[in-house]
Amino acid sequence: MVGSYLNPETDPLGDVDIELTYGRKITDPKAVSAYARASGRSFNTYLDQLMWPQTELVQHLKKRSAFSNITLEDITRFTDRSETIYSIDIDIDTDTKAVPPPADRTLVSR
Repeated sequence: MVGSYLNPETDPLGDVDIELTYGRKITDPKAVSAYARASGRSFNTYLDQLMWPQTELVQHLKKRSAFSNITLEDITRFTDRSETIYSIDIDIDTDTKAVPPPADRTLVSR
């Protein structure tokens, strides 16, 4: 997290700035494309289709909130004021804090 949220004297708070770093389990472009098509959405470009898992993740985390700003960029390029409030291990199976995906969501893999 960065910004006014880290300053205890800021009142009222504006939005919460969140840096998100993640890894993909599925990297095969054909499998990612199949996953995107299975979503039922239409895409303007092939690149949009390949970026769908990332877009879906950010949309899910943001939940249309006007009070959260999620960036995928390295925030150390912008500020030296940041704090990690939650981190998941690389191996999600060993992270007891990680919430498993909903049972109705399936990933397309080869």
